[in-house]
Amino acid sequence: MAPESRRAIYRDTAKTLASLHSANVDSVGLGNYGRRNDYCKRQIERWAKQYVSSTNEGNPASNPKMFALIDWLRHHIPSEDSSGATAGLVHGDFRIDNLVFHPTE
Repeated sequence: MAPESRRAIYRDTAKTLASLHSANVDSVGLGNYGRRNDYCKRQIERWAKQYVSSTNEGNPASNPKMFALIDWLRHHIPSEDSSGATAGLVHGDFRIDNLVFHPTE
């Protein structure tokens, strides 16, 4: 694929993701869909669990930098996360191979 074609794909992918994240969930009728509160907290716990499961590392001494990062993230969750006031729309598996591109649009 030519560099200019790749550039267009990546640009449009970023625009699509930004548009998705900018959607007002209340305005589009999704305000009551899913859990609004503690999104960051849930994500951090999911990532931590996935990391430990994927590496079989239950011992912080095995990779202290990763466990330090997990700890840091847990202690730096934005305060508004617990209120759900800043709820947004997130695609949980947004990547190139989960997208469909039209050749002329």
